[in-house]
Amino acid sequence: LDGGDHAPAVELFVQRARSIGSDVDPGDPAVAEVCRRLDGLPLAIELAAARTATLTASELAERLDRQLDLLSSRRRQRGRHRSLQAVLEWSWNLLDDGPRALLVQLGIFSGGWSLVAAEQVCLGGSSTAADLEALVASSLVEPIADEGGIRFRMLEPVRQFAVTQLEDDPRHDELRARHLNWWLARVRARSTGEQWLSGDWAADISRDIDNWRSVVDWALDVGRVAEAEELVAGSTAFAFDMNDLVIDVAIDRLLELPNEPGGRIYLIGALNDIGLGQHRRLAERVSRARSLAVADGDLACEAVAAVFEGFSTANIDADAAQTPVEIALDAVAHLDEPEIVGLVKGWAAITAFIAGDLELALDRFEEARAVPLGPRSLASFHCRYGEAFVRLGLGQVDESAALLRSATEVLHQSSETTLACDLHQAFWSAQRGDLDDLQRQAELAVEIVNSGGAPSFVPDVALAVAEMLERSHRPEAAADLVTALHRHPLTH
Repeated sequence: LDGGDHAPAVELFVQRARSIGSDVDPGDPAVAEVCRRLDGLPLAIELAAARTATLTASELAERLDRQLDLLSSRRRQRGRHRSLQAVLEWSWNLLDDGPRALLVQLGIFSGGWSLVAAEQVCLGGSSTAADLEALVASSLVEPIADEGGIRFRMLEPVRQFAVTQLEDDPRHDELRARHLNWWLARVRARSTGEQWLSGDWAADISRDIDNWRSVVDWALDVGRVAEAEELVAGSTAFAFDMNDLVIDVAIDRLLELPNEPGGRIYLIGALNDIGLGQHRRLAERVSRARSLAVADGDLACEAVAAVFEGFSTANIDADAAQTPVEIALDAVAHLDEPEIVGLVKGWAAITAFIAGDLELALDRFEEARAVPLGPRSLASFHCRYGEAFVRLGLGQVDESAALLRSATEVLHQSSETTLACDLHQAFWSAQRGDLDDLQRQAELAVEIVNSGGAPSFVPDVALAVAEMLERSHRPEAAADLVTALHRHPLTH
């Protein structure tokens, strides 16, 4: 940085220093020297400026010189990387023992963590919250707010530094095991119905999916297969709601092992396949899931597998589909799990709809919606969503649209099911002549696609909605929808 090129870096340094109450003069040559020595790297400048609470700019420049010289004597690194590494090491060494140890241990997390997770997984005990606060004050950790509350993260250079330190820490495996146990405790705290169908549980996993994947991979890598299987099986709600490729990879790893996993692993793979559009292996997986469930006496798994076995064959052989569906309905009559009962009855109705029996489908949907389900239950969503199609088939367009709105309200997170609802709602709004609602639902769909929601269904409805927008003289909205869908990898 020469001449006036350092002005933005100086401005950032002064802004960060003043935010913590330090009186820094932007005209001080030492400030410009610090920024020059750090090659204008924003993260390095923020970390250095956080130290102005105890050091002057001149003292900072002097200490940075010593740290850079020390780093140069140990490693051959190029300028900008060397500057960042130097300030990371320097910032870490200036921390008190508690925050310094915690920063390394936080390298166990991928994609962020909550305070509760840090307290349960890391080894700081009662001082964890105070140590985490110190790391935030030092700009090494950043708090972020989301629907689940306050979470924390490290920018990737800081996280990589922590991971490097953690690899040499003798407590590395202990921390990995504590991370796995924390996830297992979360699974075990949920009832079977919640594990399978809670929208809140699906949202929790979605926020933490990088950590979920890391924990499952580690458990399989070190041979803790039973715990990996338990964690995957307990995450059915996420697979059902999000249809994620991360789940798909975990299922494949479990199925490749010499010892065959339980029926729920095949079943969760099948549920994920529905959303991912992998219909060819769906029938095979639900059939195997049902066989294993019968052998293990797992009535819930048997019932769900049976109803999806009927669903997978309904459009090929409607008569053959009825037998497994009847077995499923008989099984849930002996279950005290409302979520599972609602799920099975709802998909029994969907199977009847696919087979062309709209009256039977409607009767079954009404039975399913009579089951007491939680407000964020995925079974509740599927019942409303499926019944909307039946009502439309019976010519009840207004009732169908109302059910779609109700289904969308069940899910507040951006998931592929919400996207499907928005597009179908747009379709029916157009049929009813409500062009403003048509555009509003299409805009919501674009928002969801752009935020990463995966449209796993065939995009015929989306294209039909785009055509309706075009005919309604709203070409920009039509273009936005088509562009967003074409940009998404799962629509190619």
